[in-house]
Amino acid sequence: MSNKRKQLATQFMQLMHLYGHLYRHQMQQTYRNKDINPYKGQGRVLALLKMQPEIMQKELGYLLDISTQALAELLNKLEKKGYIIREQSKKDRRSFVIKLTDAGREATPEENDEMDYNYVEELFDCLTEEEQDNLLNYIEIIIKNIENELDEDDYITFFRKRFFEKHENQHHNLFRGFWGFHNKDSSHHNHHKFKGFGGKRHDR
Repeated sequence: MSNKRKQLATQFMQLMHLYGHLYRHQMQQTYRNKDINPYKGQGRVLALLKMQPEIMQKELGYLLDISTQALAELLNKLEKKGYIIREQSKKDRRSFVIKLTDAGREATPEENDEMDYNYVEELFDCLTEEEQDNLLNYIEIIIKNIENELDEDDYITFFRKRFFEKHENQHHNLFRGFWGFHNKDSSHHNHHKFKGFGGKRHDR
């Protein structure tokens, strides 16, 4: 790796880290008096289920990018509260279907989309119009390059067609793989091209 590429990689990682830190701080302030935070732990599960009230447990774990054990602990807590129910799949008795209850739907706080967009947009106020245009072009090039590297048969392609596009106006807040940090114990190492959604995980 050349010195320039190494510097770009270092600066980019620092940017993601700083953005993640600032965003999590903002969300902690916003939801500090709430029982459920849609950006971590049980709240992330409920927020996703609110978009798709019925989903296979395996798929839920993949979308959240958490280990089987961590997901089971979260689901146990949510089930005790009456927020979800687990049923054996009729197609595969070894698998479980997770369903959101009315109580779980009511417990999920509404997200403030306008606040979220305003916060992100403010990050670019330090740039001129020309600099913003240039940055936009550069980011588009990088995004297209990453998309071209993804195999059409990749697992994420399946979910994008079946799930993300169905909820394109809802999922942008919950799914934040860009700034997420993921533990090394994830059970989804085989899907290394896709690192999951949401912020730093807190299993509570």
